[in-house]
Amino acid sequence: HLPPALLPLPPPLLPPGLCGFHNAGNTCYLNAGLQCLLHLAPLCAALRSHSAVQSPPALTLHLGALAQALWEGPPRVLTFGGLR
Repeated sequence: HLPPALLPLPPPLLPPGLCGFHNAGNTCYLNAGLQCLLHLAPLCAALRSHSAVQSPPALTLHLGALAQALWEGPPRVLTFGGLR
């Protein structure tokens, strides 16, 4: 048996939404704005409800996918590979 000080620590319990956005050159202001917008609960709820619409506008579809990636899954850095 190991002494308590040498036991491995459990992984930290991190809340959802702790994701960053990859800076693709000069996108830091865009990233900051998206982080602020996607932390507004009413906007995220609206994006989720619009995803059920048969053919939502492309921007709504992309923002909804980005919000889902931000709030679901482990903390990580997200990239915008599909947005052009």
